[in-house]
Amino acid sequence: NVLDTVVFVKDGQIQKVYDLELKVKVPSGMTESDLARPVIEIRNFDDNTLEHEIYTFGEENVIVPVGKKTKIGIEKLAEDKIRETFKKYDPRAQVEILSENRVKVLVDEQYIPSIIGRGGTNINEIEKQLQVHVDVVKKDSEHYNLDANDLPFTFSESKIALIFTVSKEYTAMHADIYVNDEYITSTRIGKKGQIKIPKRSDVARNLMKLASSQNDIQLFLKDF
Repeated sequence: NVLDTVVFVKDGQIQKVYDLELKVKVPSGMTESDLARPVIEIRNFDDNTLEHEIYTFGEENVIVPVGKKTKIGIEKLAEDKIRETFKKYDPRAQVEILSENRVKVLVDEQYIPSIIGRGGTNINEIEKQLQVHVDVVKKDSEHYNLDANDLPFTFSESKIALIFTVSKEYTAMHADIYVNDEYITSTRIGKKGQIKIPKRSDVARNLMKLASSQNDIQLFLKDF
């Protein structure tokens, strides 16, 4: 049996009825024909408006709202997925969304041959897996200088604070905190090499909102 209708019931009342239909098409928000794939369209039964699409992105099945938020949803999904893929080669890989179906990945020059592969075989396989076109670009000197000051750290929490612990040799020095290469704040490294960010602060709320895991956070030693 094939499910083609979904009825949403709340408090004993029918709130919404959806029609489901499977098509082979390019998902909304994408443009190139080679990105076509099986897509389940979810339409409002009353006016036949397309509201959501379900399809495979990389190795995951995703539900994407269609309309004004479609581009944002696709960009966020692509950025997270692509960053995780390229961190296998360069832990400091950066991702820029160029369009709905094309991205730029900035990596250190030493990792580019491994990413491209012989005759471009590896990057072709990555593009096939992610189903987007990828431009691999060497980081400029500014990025290299930033990476040179990269501070390894461990992360923990107390009841009232987010805690970043670095080597004790950096005590009383200053560090910049980034999430996915976006600057968050500068702070002083305290006793025992600890940086404590109060959970009720705007900085902590920003960190928890933007970072899905410790891997998204970077600390850089700041020279004064």
